[in-house]
Amino acid sequence: MKTIKKFLYLLVIPSLFIFSFSSCEESENEEGPVIETDEIEDDELITSYYEDVLADVEMAENAFENNNPLKSASVDEVICRSVEHEYVGDTLIITITYNGECQFEIDGELHYRSGKIITKRFGGRKFERGATKIVTLEDFEIDSVQIEGTHKVVSQGLNDDSTSVLYDVTLRNGKVTLPTGDFATRETDKTRLHTIGKNWFDRRDDELLINGNSTGMNFRGLAYTKTYTDVLKVPGCPVFLSGTIMLEIEGMPTTLVDYGDGNCDRKVVITRDGQSREITLRFPDDRRHRLRRN
Repeated sequence: MKTIKKFLYLLVIPSLFIFSFSSCEESENEEGPVIETDEIEDDELITSYYEDVLADVEMAENAFENNNPLKSASVDEVICRSVEHEYVGDTLIITITYNGECQFEIDGELHYRSGKIITKRFGGRKFERGATKIVTLEDFEIDSVQIEGTHKVVSQGLNDDSTSVLYDVTLRNGKVTLPTGDFATRETDKTRLHTIGKNWFDRRDDELLINGNSTGMNFRGLAYTKTYTDVLKVPGCPVFLSGTIMLEIEGMPTTLVDYGDGNCDRKVVITRDGQSREITLRFPDDRRHRLRRN
């Protein structure tokens, strides 16, 4: 059994972007709605794992940009995380290595991490037009869930008053494998309009407006397509605040998920076959526990 060592993760967004759904408060014998809601929840859990990865990269990159490179972290003389920076020509390489023995606190939850996140950035500083990051994973796991895939993040530059920057974000060969051996796949093409708060290197008062789509196969082996329209995310809230997501799952009716008017209350409206109902989203840890039991 691992010894639990808690380490405060100085970043707000990581599961910063835990965008997750949950089960609705309906009778368990209404099999259709229950299964459908589980599918939404599973899909959003996949999103949360990849958002954790990008948040880790942001944390290390922001520290480096702020002339305060992130240092290795230790608890009780155990090296929990090491961070290395180096230039190869004009390419900045940031390697984050987790030893798997320590828990990091992210948005109020504790999670084990192991393996490496390797980022190669070229074409300028992160906000400059054309600046590109390639993010790869090496034996990377969160709570014994294996995460695979390669992200490409390309900056389209700052707007005229330097208050926001648009990014093109892709994920290729994404795969999430549970300890049970069940897995899901993902390919993503999105844009993110990042509105910058008072401090350029502190994302706690920033906003993200997301558009685009994800495709792949879920944990039950069913193909899915997910379309984001003006979805708003802010640090400190485990769900989106507004916007809609259209979820199409093989063999199921198309489902529209509406996040409402901007309140972080974990309540969304789901519309299917012309009928709407409100559900309350689970907390992120509750969603993870359900998958571990399957």
